[in-house]
Amino acid sequence: MVYPITYPESGTEPSPGLALERCRLLLGLWRRAVAVPSDEPPTDPSQAHATARGSLAFAYVETVLRLAQKRDVVEIDGGGLAGLTELMGAQSVNSSDPSSMMVARFAGYILEIAPDWFDAYMQSDLHEITESAQSLSLWAGIYSARFMSKELRLRTRDATRIAWPLVARCLPSTVEAFIQIHAAHFVFDTLADEHTWADPFVAAAPVTTRARWIRTIVHHLDGNDSDFQRLLFAYWQHRLDGQPPLHGAEQRALLEWTTLRGIDVQRATSLFVAGPHVWISDSEGGFDYFDVDDFPLNDNNAFLRLCNHLLMGRTTIPPFLNMLVDATKEASAEDAGLAREIWGRLLELGFGPARSYLDVV
Repeated sequence: MVYPITYPESGTEPSPGLALERCRLLLGLWRRAVAVPSDEPPTDPSQAHATARGSLAFAYVETVLRLAQKRDVVEIDGGGLAGLTELMGAQSVNSSDPSSMMVARFAGYILEIAPDWFDAYMQSDLHEITESAQSLSLWAGIYSARFMSKELRLRTRDATRIAWPLVARCLPSTVEAFIQIHAAHFVFDTLADEHTWADPFVAAAPVTTRARWIRTIVHHLDGNDSDFQRLLFAYWQHRLDGQPPLHGAEQRALLEWTTLRGIDVQRATSLFVAGPHVWISDSEGGFDYFDVDDFPLNDNNAFLRLCNHLLMGRTTIPPFLNMLVDATKEASAEDAGLAREIWGRLLELGFGPARSYLDVV
């Protein structure tokens, strides 16, 4: 029923033709829907959206926003704002009501179209995340938002900086989204001299989560702006200084930073080889593929130093053997000592042909 009302052009069933009438209809249906009373607040956006109350609230907000965008002057009328206010207040009556979460999922759009309403009804809850039902539901909606605008990022940055312990404990369904958003804060909203911004998260999050965060950083960078290196290198050095110490799983994730487009390869390699040995998980069944295919092979010295570090702590021949053998054969006179070290390590790992190369280095 909700779908053909929200998207009349996609359905075959009769539905009100005017968007304003559809808004009123959805709000009326929402008022008649019942949220089962409970002391447990809704914290899973998918489950909340699957309820009658949640789906109707979501559809109402979306329809109000679509109506606003069709006007000559993009704005939400008084009736639409009154409906949003009613949805935001529903959880004060019933802690299990998911309506405010559904409003929060459109926070980025609402902030742009109705900033005064946003400041009056949502801004005060963005300064921190607490364990109250209203706060948890609102932030579950924020972290699953359909559109995270720059302005919304800036308004949620301080709270997100220290939110990990509460998110991990009370909002587990939003963890992946939180990692994405936290990484976006770091990449887009953090200056190089603020490289310690991520410290509260790094200090509290488990190793595997920190490794996912490091990989997520890569997804937010396109290499078009060289200034990104100042922040990454400052943070990297900060971690090498033991704040906190890098784990081998994080070192494995940092390998992806060395292949970022536009990065100073020599500097990135120097930081990488200053870190711990790369950790190989027993749960991966011995699968230890390292993505060095994208490493710029025009810098043979950097490639040899990086691969030499990847060989440390290994007990088997590396999956990048062919690339390493070709690069080591082409080592310059200045890298003769490094080449000898690599041949020696490969020989220890069972690569017999390395012996013949050792004799001529």
